[in-house]
Amino acid sequence: MTYLQAIIMGLVQGVTELFPLSSLGHEAMVPHLLGWNIRVQDSFFLAFLVATHFATALVLFFYFFRDWKRVISGLVRAAGERKLAADNIYGRLGMLLIIG
Repeated sequence: MTYLQAIIMGLVQGVTELFPLSSLGHEAMVPHLLGWNIRVQDSFFLAFLVATHFATALVLFFYFFRDWKRVISGLVRAAGERKLAADNIYGRLGMLLIIG
């Protein structure tokens, strides 16, 4: 895989991850559709996919860091009060994330 191919694959992963589409499916289809000689069965390709998914998760974590802090503080507040107060919207969101 060349650097240009890796950049294109990374961009495909980043764009398709946030939509209700299979980013993993796109990662497997793009080399075939563009006629690249990349075998999706090779172990390096799996490592590349894991790395791109990890990078996406890391970017999203830092992008939404303030929201995560609010959700976690809402959960801590709910645990301290031993109930979920009506005004604790971030605690409710955290509980729904846990349940989901």
